[in-house]
Amino acid sequence: MKRGSLPGFMRYLLDDVGVSEATARTYVGYLRSASRQYSNPLDYLDSEITSTTRGAAYTALKHWARYTDDEEALAKLEHPSMLRTLRGRGRRPGRVTRPLDADDFEAFNKALEKLRGKRPGWAWPCIVILLRLGLRIRVDLLGLQRHELQAAMTSNRLTFQTKRGKVRTVPLAPAKEAAKALLALGGWVDVGGLIAGAEGGATATDLDKAYLLLREVIQQVAKSAGIDPRSVHPHRLRHTAATALWTATKDILKVRDFLGHSNVSTTERYLRGDRTDEIGDDLMEIYK
Repeated sequence: MKRGSLPGFMRYLLDDVGVSEATARTYVGYLRSASRQYSNPLDYLDSEITSTTRGAAYTALKHWARYTDDEEALAKLEHPSMLRTLRGRGRRPGRVTRPLDADDFEAFNKALEKLRGKRPGWAWPCIVILLRLGLRIRVDLLGLQRHELQAAMTSNRLTFQTKRGKVRTVPLAPAKEAAKALLALGGWVDVGGLIAGAEGGATATDLDKAYLLLREVIQQVAKSAGIDPRSVHPHRLRHTAATALWTATKDILKVRDFLGHSNVSTTERYLRGDRTDEIGDDLMEIYK
């Protein structure tokens, strides 16, 4: 399998995949174990381990293959023979991040509006930007530069550097009021530094601190909205933004571009959910 950065993989799991910190640490641990014991980490899946460990290790290796763009390893992991072997040994299905449903989305927005103008001053605008622009929290929002936001106020297009050095552009209009409020907070360099209180820009430690602070406020908003705060993490807001755009447009290419994905298959994973009611409505239209 291809080499890569374990700290970067950790951020990928938290931001792109949306797993909890505990799960991310577990996946990194499995990856370390597989790499230390075998020249080909995939061989770890054939070792004498429990079915639960095998399932979790499989998921960790698959995420690593996606993170490193290792198409060869991913093809092996998704090959029918590998899947048959795992099913035979009791692999559990993977976890899917669900967007907020319509009622929770409305309640969350109402609770969020109560934060406007209150301290910490970054809380309301940052959460609005996450929710309306579908940004990843670490590589997108926390790394957002003040000059990028200032330029967007004129062009109405927010252009910034995202993961792996790629450039992403999103329309600012849905969150322009929040961007204005963020810029009014003073001479910060990047959003991560603003939240962590680092005047010269955020270090890796500052980014970790900023992530935890922002996640805590998001969970407080969820609790105020009557939603289990443990179920609402920053990446769930990105899934919610994607689903809202899909519901409004039914155009997966627009959602793909909005999220900054290279492949539609990645976007499709964001739009998974229980569509039983939608299917029922569609069938009633056919057979009425």
